Amino acid sequence: MDPVHGSIQLDKYLFKIIDRPEFQRLRKIKQFGGVYYVYPGGVHTRFEHSIGVCYIAGQLVDALNKHRPPDEENLSKWFTQEEKMCVQIAALCHDIGHGPFSHVYDFAVKEYYKELKTKPNGLKEMKEFITSKEDEYGDNKNVDSYVEKKELPKGKLLLYLDIRP
Repeated sequence: MDPVHGSIQLDKYLFKIIDRPEFQRLRKIKQFGGVYYVYPGGVHTRFEHSIGVCYIAGQLVDALNKHRPPDEENLSKWFTQEEKMCVQIAALCHDIGHGPFSHVYDFAVKEYYKELKTKPNGLKEMKEFITSKEDEYGDNKNVDSYVEKKELPKGKLLLYLDIRP
């Protein structure tokens, strides 16, 4: 049960990402960093937030498709199911790189990041996990190929995932 949206349904393919340890760690990161020390009600996590954003992104795509102009000429400007999947995956993963205490953490380690020569390839690990879960979730949708998408076809919205190497 989502505290903002109530009972929501997500497509099965999204759980291939939600079940990843990289995504599950968002349960431990507060959305507002240390703000909950001042405002005790500000305790929701990046995990809850990301699932809510994914849900809203799917609702937005559905609304755009429902209210599109009826003429065939404009059909290429609206979203296919594959593109909806890309939008939802991008929405789901948009906070996956956050550290503890949200953006406060970013400032604390800014100098450290300058010294890093290589970053772990989280995208590769996520694709391997998704592929390993095909039997459990069914492979009616090739989520692993959509995780790597960097943009939608020409004339569509560009999606840049936070999990790119």
